[in-house]
Order: sequence, then structure tokens, then C-alpha cells
Amino acid sequence: MAKAMTYKAAMQELESILDSLKDGSLSMDDICASVQRATELVKFCKEKIYTTEQLVQDNLKKLEDTIKDDDNE
Repeated sequence: MAKAMTYKAAMQELESILDSLKDGSLSMDDICASVQRATELVKFCKEKIYTTEQLVQDNLKKLEDTIKDDDNE
């Protein structure tokens, strides 16, 4: 079973791809594949950020509601 991708791992892979693109050592085919992979990784990272932001907002709302309920008692 494949291990789930983490944000940290995705960012490290993106940095590695960027380094490879910068040093000019990739063939045109490798550049194409690297850009496609980078696009997938960026999409993953954006989704992870959005999901995390939603989770934080939901938890803050729950906390706020709990505080309001405690104040009304």
C-alpha cells in the first residue's frame, strides 16, 4: 500500500524539481514530466492548505459556540 502524501513531502519534491529545472540537466522529455508532476504537487498543496484552513475555521467556530453556550448558562 502506498503511503499517503504529506504537505512536507510534496514541498520537498517540488523543491527538488525546481532544482533540477534550474541546473539544466534534464532532457526535454524529463522537463515535460517534471512540470506535469509539479502541477500535481502544487494542486495537492493548495488543496491541503484549503482543507486545513476549513478545519481550523470549523474548530474555531465550535469553540466560539461553546464559549457562548457557557456564557448563557
